[in-house]
Amino acid sequence: MPNWNLSNETMLALGLTAVALVFLLILWMIRRSTNPKVCRKKVVGILKRYAAIRQFRVLTDLDLELDGRTAHFDQVLIGFYGISFFTCLPESAAYYGQQRDEKWSRVDADGKKTYLPNPLIAGEQGIDTIRRIFAKNNVYNIQMEHLVVFAGARKKTEVYVIVENRQAIEMTTIYRDIINGTRELMSSLLDNRLNNVMKYLTSITIVMAIPTVISGIYGMNVNENWMPFANTPHGFLIICIITLLICVITMLFLRKKKML
Repeated sequence: MPNWNLSNETMLALGLTAVALVFLLILWMIRRSTNPKVCRKKVVGILKRYAAIRQFRVLTDLDLELDGRTAHFDQVLIGFYGISFFTCLPESAAYYGQQRDEKWSRVDADGKKTYLPNPLIAGEQGIDTIRRIFAKNNVYNIQMEHLVVFAGARKKTEVYVIVENRQAIEMTTIYRDIINGTRELMSSLLDNRLNNVMKYLTSITIVMAIPTVISGIYGMNVNENWMPFANTPHGFLIICIITLLICVITMLFLRKKKML
């Protein structure tokens, strides 16, 4: 075995070199985790893997301008359910702000505090600009949403869950509308069929009421001198023929009115 006879000065130099390398590595990882380009690249990779399976399309660094208003989004996911716009922020810093605040405050790991425009308001304004552009081209009723993603180089970024949940909500809404429409259609068909049956039964009742009324009149205990065809030899046959004619005329009238 080789004999490593190193002096104390050499050992100290090697130790200091190792400590410096470890420090530089940690510093590089911290700077890399706070680099917006690295965060955006990570989100783009996740979205492209997601889009490849479902044949969606991913756009990066989208800039649109209309009437002096500019819309910028880091990533755009286009699918059958609509369009999702993403704004990427490094997760190494702490962000403070409300939904409707004009600006948010950002505190870095070293305690440095800076201010940035509210990404939620900027996203809403960007979507409004894109809707105006679509409206000029007669394109309407497209589902759009804006999402702020906090991504880092070391931590796992969950973008799938956001998109999957949104897609599930849209699919649930679509199927709910289809089910409601089908239910209303079946209800209308049943009501229409019931109306036809009731109309047919009503017409039959009207026709059957004619001989009932005539036979009821002749069944009254009154003087036969006042009853038509009471003393006629073929009075019963004549009354039956007249009743039948009235029923036939009534049926023809009802059929003409499309009630039979």
